[in-house]
Amino acid sequence: MKTLYFFIAQLVLSFAIFSCSKNNSNTGPSSLKAKFMATTTVTAQQNSSTPRSVSDSVVIASLDIKSYNAKTGEIVFDKQPVFEDKWENYRLKLNMYKNDTLLFRLTLAISIYSFLFNEPVIYYSFDEGNAAKWYILDGYPWGEPINSNNGNSLQKDSGGERAASVKEIQSAWNVFINELKREGKYIE
Repeated sequence: MKTLYFFIAQLVLSFAIFSCSKNNSNTGPSSLKAKFMATTTVTAQQNSSTPRSVSDSVVIASLDIKSYNAKTGEIVFDKQPVFEDKWENYRLKLNMYKNDTLLFRLTLAISIYSFLFNEPVIYYSFDEGNAAKWYILDGYPWGEPINSNNGNSLQKDSGGERAASVKEIQSAWNVFINELKREGKYIE
């Protein structure tokens, strides 16, 4: 009788282990990673009389993506990155990776900037009393989510620079979107 109970217990345990391993196969760690990079450029004087520029980049925030909304362009991270004084002192870019392969870079744009970006940006929206939000847009200002059907910002893109910049990252963007869909983090 003890042997029968032991056999049943082993069978149930084996089934439970098999079920857990099967269910966890699609819920492993995300292959997408977002890394905010701070870049400083300094001019160095070499032995010759010609100065040269030297850039140094450092990762200041490494984030996982919780979701991306295709209609609004809003991207939600697992945590809010903290930059301290790096807004003014550094050029910030968001590098988007799949596994360890760089897909594309986004330039940081915030509402206090008074200049134009005709390239894909990560836009930081912070209103008094509201939670900060992040958006991936085709440019700044008047940005639209990449591949949106509105076309408003591209109409303001008289030189076609935004359209050309989006076209440059289109294949990597498609990899990004397909991976978000596969991981269940894409909102239409």
